[in-house]
Amino acid sequence: MVLIEYDQTGKLTNIAVADPDLDLTHFPPNVALIDETTVPGLLQNWTYGVYDPTTKQITFQLPPPPSESELLVQAQQAKIAELQQSFQSSLLAGFQSSADGSQRTYGFSQTDQQHWDWLRGMVLSAKAGNTAAQNSFPLQVKDTEGNRIKLTVDQADQLCTDAQTFYLNNYMHWDSLEQQVQAATTVDAVNAISW
Repeated sequence: MVLIEYDQTGKLTNIAVADPDLDLTHFPPNVALIDETTVPGLLQNWTYGVYDPTTKQITFQLPPPPSESELLVQAQQAKIAELQQSFQSSLLAGFQSSADGSQRTYGFSQTDQQHWDWLRGMVLSAKAGNTAAQNSFPLQVKDTEGNRIKLTVDQADQLCTDAQTFYLNNYMHWDSLEQQVQAATTVDAVNAISW
């Protein structure tokens, strides 16, 4: 059994599974006990239910199906979220650089990005003649396999450039796809777009 509560128009406002022997004498008049087996879909669609206390029947006023434009907007939102996830996954996969003469993969998590920003600042300071920054080199960085690599100023500069290029290429790819999604005029066109 299901205990239903409804407003003055009969619209269901709440439901709860109830004991079939529940005494309703102490409940307000806008409450009824319904056998959910006599109302298919009650538990799934109760928010669309309207109760008629005279006939003790529930009818459903389901919303109209979404229009083509609503479906397009939903598809666009879902695709943009999917592409954003692909963009993030691509960044987290890391980037390739041979700044030290060997091809290596470097991380690009948020923490890694902060590290590359810091390294870029050290490179710029060293190239600007800051003696303390110059004396910090060679600096060590780690690749995704945990190898520690010592880099000169020029090697660190190349590594930072590779990181920046990696990010910009991924960002521009994501941005281009997002623009395609926003320009799409059908759900099929949206669904055809992939990373």
